[in-house]
Amino acid sequence: MRPELLGGGLCLLGALLACGPGVDERDSPDGDTYEEEGVLQKPLRVDVEVLDPESADLHFRVWGIDFTPSMNVHVIGVGLTTEFVSKTQLRARLNPLLVKDMPEFPVEVRVEPGDVVYMSGARSPSITVSMPVPELHSLTPDVLEANPTAPVHIAVLGKNLVHGTQAVFRGIWYPVTLSSTRLGELWLPPEALTPTSGKQSLYLEVPRPRLLDTPALSLTVTTSPPVASP
Repeated sequence: MRPELLGGGLCLLGALLACGPGVDERDSPDGDTYEEEGVLQKPLRVDVEVLDPESADLHFRVWGIDFTPSMNVHVIGVGLTTEFVSKTQLRARLNPLLVKDMPEFPVEVRVEPGDVVYMSGARSPSITVSMPVPELHSLTPDVLEANPTAPVHIAVLGKNLVHGTQAVFRGIWYPVTLSSTRLGELWLPPEALTPTSGKQSLYLEVPRPRLLDTPALSLTVTTSPPVASP
């Protein structure tokens, strides 16, 4: 081989070696190595409940594995102020207007970029949860005498109840006073308790987070027992 060709080949080889392996697609423009977003464990379960009868805010308890204080609960992509309870539980609170008219919505756990462990952030697969619905568990008493001389007090036990809840009995609405989202009371006037045939029931109409009715419970109205002659 001619010396000039050999010399040219060596120069070309030297130039290639000096350039190095080239720029990786995963390198950032400033020379730092780019890391993909991390993947967190999917939440095992999400409990959603209304705990404030005034605001009707939704309270989340997210159950999972290896939670850390840097993890936040996200609903439809919106980050919520999150309380780290333990490695297996996170708590968060949501204004129900964010998911208004949504019977179901996705919940996931994320770590924002810049975290010591997940420099590019991380997220879990989402889990779909249902909007909490109001429940009516019991009425006390559930047997009333007909034609009382004064309004009759009824204690209500339920779940996910909010201010503005009304009881519906025989097609008429009566206000329910709540002490919490689970406990309330109402008064039925004497004219609501006239004797009638057939099965009677009472249900609750709850205005928020969505306007929904609870399943009805039996409320029996009986005629007054006969008074013994003196």
